[in-house]
Amino acid sequence: MGVRAPAGGLSAVWVLSSVKAFMCGGSWSRGRGAAGARPPRGAAVPGAVPAPARAVFGQVTRATLKAPRRPRARSGGRLRRSGDRAGVPGVISGAEAVLVPPRAPLAASITHRYVQVPDDAVRMGGTMRCDQAGDGRAAARGDGRREFLRCAAGVAGVAAAGGLGGEAVAAGRPAAGPRDGRRDLPDRVPFHGHHQAGVVTPQQLCAGFIGFDVLAEDRDGLVELFQKLTHRSRVLTGGVKPRDERVSSERPTPDSLTITLGVGASLFDDRYGLSGHKPRHLKAMPAFPDDRLEPSRCHGDLSLQICAEHPDAIVHVLRDLARETDGLLRPRWRANAFLNPSRPSGARRNLLGFKDGIVNPDTDSAREMDRLMWVTPPCGEPDWALGGCYQVLRLIRFHVEKWDKVPLRHQERIFGRHKASGAPLDGRHETDAPDYRDDPHGRIIPLDSHIRLANPRTHKTDDSRFLRRSYNYDEGFDHKGGMDLGLVFCGYQQDPERQFATVQRRLEHEPLARFITPIGGGYFFVLPGVRDEDDWFGSHLLQKA
Repeated sequence: MGVRAPAGGLSAVWVLSSVKAFMCGGSWSRGRGAAGARPPRGAAVPGAVPAPARAVFGQVTRATLKAPRRPRARSGGRLRRSGDRAGVPGVISGAEAVLVPPRAPLAASITHRYVQVPDDAVRMGGTMRCDQAGDGRAAARGDGRREFLRCAAGVAGVAAAGGLGGEAVAAGRPAAGPRDGRRDLPDRVPFHGHHQAGVVTPQQLCAGFIGFDVLAEDRDGLVELFQKLTHRSRVLTGGVKPRDERVSSERPTPDSLTITLGVGASLFDDRYGLSGHKPRHLKAMPAFPDDRLEPSRCHGDLSLQICAEHPDAIVHVLRDLARETDGLLRPRWRANAFLNPSRPSGARRNLLGFKDGIVNPDTDSAREMDRLMWVTPPCGEPDWALGGCYQVLRLIRFHVEKWDKVPLRHQERIFGRHKASGAPLDGRHETDAPDYRDDPHGRIIPLDSHIRLANPRTHKTDDSRFLRRSYNYDEGFDHKGGMDLGLVFCGYQQDPERQFATVQRRLEHEPLARFITPIGGGYFFVLPGVRDEDDWFGSHLLQKA
């Protein structure tokens, strides 16, 4: 099949249609010759674009060029295309296979080495990208065809903008925001306000959680510390930029950065005269029956949550604050965390493969936030705490080696949700509400499933709900060779005893507890927001004291 360029020149429609034909195995021709005429083999074709050298085709570790040959299984592996029963285009598991593009204009094919994929992972619909091994560099994110078409769409846009007679046509997948379940996130999140940013702010892709011990010698030193933290946070959230003078002239990059400061119960000892001003429900996080808490990963005088779209922004903030608060703070523990992309859409998945954070209070409802989240006058808290909230952090390790041996159906009954869709076992979509009244004996959704214990959906348990804003972590391997990864559980609420602790007691000895172990974290109180340029973190607390 040949695609001719119009005699009047390039147009947006022609470029896009030509790219489509080319990617389907056609050839390109240009000029006034016979339609579909091909140049001699090896001759250069003006405007021709080589076929992409990579493609997404299942879970891949590397790709190399080889002569075409038919797919085959090796060492007991087997090929499975999406039509078998996975329902996922281009997924192959358990084999080394050859991908030969149809009628490829280049006399080459791409050989991929595939990773053995568990059956439930294939049913779940995950696909990964391939890496080219030709020059040792990893391929960019996304499959080759999509990247190629994106480039072509840019050429088409230039053609239309340049008055070349083209008509711009937009088509393709929805934007990444709605597709991956994330709410709109501004490039610059306001720092000032009645509440701190980073609580009801839509989740950024990366996060850092740090517990600190305060080293200030007296109350004046504590005031200095809080004022420095405020000043640098105000500057950094306005735009992350290096101190290097040659670089600092560049436009700042806010990166949707938020910095959220909390105080721990230990800050309210007799060092700074704050013992009579502690929030009512603030205490050191207790050890629950299924916990194996490590002291070096627990508690702290302060907690700092730093969230941004890229990890280097978080590291930059930490370095900046370490420099500015030298001698006033000492890090106690730290967790680097991230969000997984939606696979394929909707809520993000945790490292057990299940969608997480599907059900949360409505952060757009002021009434619901005042009932479940923010400290208000009826709560009986100190006046300085109004507008703040409690933060519960839990470092939860996943025993993925054990979990991966559990059959899919058993995993789903442990959670109470379908792994692929995220829907409750009695529903079809992840946003469907489970109907426990029609399943009183737990024949469909077991009575001890995670979702049923965590949120029984009764009038009596409704006020124990809270906002979850959790992330994944991956620390590599432990000294025994086990994978050290899991969840940084982060929950915001009005009263940790009424909310988090109540839920945790319902979850004691649940079936999921055999595969997860809480190892750290703490209870903290998130200070009210910084109102304006003259205000600073904890100003009302320290002025009251």
